[in-house]
Amino acid sequence: MLLVLLPSHVSAQTDAEQKGQVFRFSARGGLPLDPGGGSPVEQSAMVFRGKELSTRPRPQQRSNVMPDVPPCERSVVRRMPVAHATPILDALDIVFYSAVDRRQRGRAERWEGDSIAYQAGSRIDYTKMTTAPLQLLAQTFRVECLPTRLHFVTDNDVRYIEFREGDKAWE
Repeated sequence: MLLVLLPSHVSAQTDAEQKGQVFRFSARGGLPLDPGGGSPVEQSAMVFRGKELSTRPRPQQRSNVMPDVPPCERSVVRRMPVAHATPILDALDIVFYSAVDRRQRGRAERWEGDSIAYQAGSRIDYTKMTTAPLQLLAQTFRVECLPTRLHFVTDNDVRYIEFREGDKAWE
């Protein structure tokens, strides 16, 4: 689930809000926002997307182990519109690949951009950060299969997060 913190003075509604897919809650206690003022901290809001980034069902998992991500069966490009500006993430262009697949490792070595080996089953130690932080990013964005290239694109003045899966990840 994508979580974005917004100050309460943001008045512009996104298309998703108008369609009822975005829900605003106060930062304290998860109660609905009070339209009648309060401190900026009390009126800060969290935006929850109604629809998850992934269509793949998420199995019950242990929170300290990197879950398994299957190999891509097809080569496809998926795009999802992004409603808010994300200047830090706009430069993101990463290929996530399987650390155990010899073919994917070979292509990653020849890849000129950034690539991250995804190691399913590896233990996550949040205190020492022994797992590569960018590997955790694959779970944040709900990468469905490996290899997957994740980056942001603009098409007709609309921003998208693009998932290039399978052989298309290397294009």
